[in-house]
Amino acid sequence: MDALATIKRRLHRPEDADDADIRDCLEEVALRIRHYCNIPEVPEALTPTLVRMTLELLRADAGPLDEMALLVTTVKLGDTTVEEKPMVDRGLLLDRLTRNYAHDLHAYRRLRS
Repeated sequence: MDALATIKRRLHRPEDADDADIRDCLEEVALRIRHYCNIPEVPEALTPTLVRMTLELLRADAGPLDEMALLVTTVKLGDTTVEEKPMVDRGLLLDRLTRNYAHDLHAYRRLRS
């Protein structure tokens, strides 16, 4: 299964569209998976997980979709004011993605030698 083609199909992007942003996110997620699992390459069986994680990262880059993608900056009790800002720290976002998909990744995790 070609991860790039699957992502482009799910995002409804034409085949000839520029896919540099997709490739960047795909490589970033693949690196995170390889480091988390301590493996040299992402196995074929983890391709669906790679695709899902990359899609979540791309959608988060496009804008916040839910409360998980927002950081609360100010809470005021008297007026019940809550101010939020988009989470821009990619490291935190990748950490959250890794935790969310840990159940898929644990079967491939190896001890460091």
